[in-house]
Amino acid sequence: MQGLKYRCSQPLGLDGVQVHDRMSDLAQCFKNGAPQAKIFYLMTTPHTASKPAKDKPVDSLGDKNDVVVRLNTISARVMQEEGIEIIDVYTILAKQLDLASGDGYHWKTPAYDIITREISGKVLPAVGK
Repeated sequence: MQGLKYRCSQPLGLDGVQVHDRMSDLAQCFKNGAPQAKIFYLMTTPHTASKPAKDKPVDSLGDKNDVVVRLNTISARVMQEEGIEIIDVYTILAKQLDLASGDGYHWKTPAYDIITREISGKVLPAVGK
C-alpha cells in the first residue's frame, strides 16, 4: 500500500481511475488469496504541518494532505464496492492534530494507542475475541 501511495504523491502520479483500478486489483488479490478471511482497510492518517514552534503542538494539516484525502476517498469507494470494512483513523486523528509528532508523517504514542484501539476494536471481534 505504501508504495502505491508514494507514487500517487509524485508529480507524474496516477489519476483517479488508475488509483481506483489498482486499489480494486489489490482488494481482489486479497479476497482471492484468502476467500474465507475478513478483510479490513485502514485509512491513511493525515499529513500534518510542522510544529509552529518547538514548544507548540501541531495545529494544522500539511501541504500534502490533499493527496491523503484523495487516496482515502478513492480507496473508501473501492472498499465499499468490494464489501471491505473500513477502519477510519483519518477522521479521528484529523481532529487531534496535537498528537502529531511535528514531522508531517508520524504521531505521538497516544495517537498510536488510538490507532491500536480502533484496529483491535474491529479485528478482535472478527476473530472471536
